Amino acid sequence: MLSIYLKAAKDHGAIFFYASQDGRKWEIVRKFNLESADGLWVGFSAQSPEGDGASARFTNVRYSGGPVNLWDLR
Repeated sequence: MLSIYLKAAKDHGAIFFYASQDGRKWEIVRKFNLESADGLWVGFSAQSPEGDGASARFTNVRYSGGPVNLWDLR
């Protein structure tokens, strides 16, 4: 089984997605802007762009509010 840590951060319209194999060293995997991000809703999903499909389990989900440095990869 493969485990990956995922993190998302938002500052106004800027959205960043991060991934990590160990939960300590993070890599930016996607960044984009959404004009209406202030009313953003978040959920979880998994996909399998190739093959017969996949399954996923999301564990240890946490939410942290407050200021964030989108470029801090710690």
